Amino acid sequence: LPGSSLGSSFLASQFLGTFLGGSSGSGLLLSLGSSTGTSLGYFLSNQAVNLCVDCRIFLTLVGDDSLNGLLLLLQSVYHLLLLCLLVLTARAIGATEVFHTAAQQASSPKYVTLPDGHVGGICVDLFRRMEAREPALRIAGDQTTLPLKRLEKKVRHGQLDFICGVGDSPERRSQFVYLQPAIFTVRYHLAVRSDDPVEIHRWEDVRALGQQGIILINHGSGAIARLQAIGGLIIDSGGIGSKANYDKLLMKRGRFVYYRSPGFESDLREHGLGERIRILPTVMEETPFYILFHRRTTPERLALFANTLQQLASRGELAALVDHYH
Repeated sequence: LPGSSLGSSFLASQFLGTFLGGSSGSGLLLSLGSSTGTSLGYFLSNQAVNLCVDCRIFLTLVGDDSLNGLLLLLQSVYHLLLLCLLVLTARAIGATEVFHTAAQQASSPKYVTLPDGHVGGICVDLFRRMEAREPALRIAGDQTTLPLKRLEKKVRHGQLDFICGVGDSPERRSQFVYLQPAIFTVRYHLAVRSDDPVEIHRWEDVRALGQQGIILINHGSGAIARLQAIGGLIIDSGGIGSKANYDKLLMKRGRFVYYRSPGFESDLREHGLGERIRILPTVMEETPFYILFHRRTTPERLALFANTLQQLASRGELAALVDHYH
């Protein structure tokens, strides 16, 4: 058996005549030893588990009845096999890899608050399907919410393992490991006050508005760097979340809110603003959203997570899950 050392010694001698003689006896000595040591990664609560089994079974059988000796021998072997099974079971449990994350605040449909108070959404549903696909993989922390900037900081510092569902940017490429495939693609739109007649078809239309074309965008969004790269746009990224930017829009402290779909329509409904803010139909950009990992994650852990994600994508389960939220 892998990881164990089993030794046995058997000594048999006959005393007081031959087996067929009138008075016979037998002496039997059986020594069975098992020594197993193993140190395994995570066990459920992410506490290191060190399993060490050091067992020595010594059995001395002395009797006049060879059958009784054989039965006792078989019983001892049975108990030894149970011990080996216990060791292997402990090893299998200890091999479970736990990946830690947190839900991103105000990020529907990636994360949504369900009527019972739990957190659901695309990412949470994805995690549960990954766990069902790969029993050695567990994902913890998705019922705790954090703002995006804090979430990114915790992953950069290794306090969490990964972020689910964020866009690409040069800054992120230097700080995280991108897993393939992307989990879904989003479309970015501009939104305006319902009484604003402006129509936008391309970025040149926004640029031509000058100071009357301020774009409000969530603080920390990966889209900030992409808009800056376009050039000539006036960007206000001070709003900590979509609700703050909706308020600024309605107070005319900006002309546009820049946000993504899926998520834009449901976010406006959630804040009761579906009648006061309208989303312009032009898709300004499309970008994939990825899972980003801490840069010092071991290759083995990355491979386990990425291979499970790829399996779901190859079977069409990932696309079907995302379609459910459109």
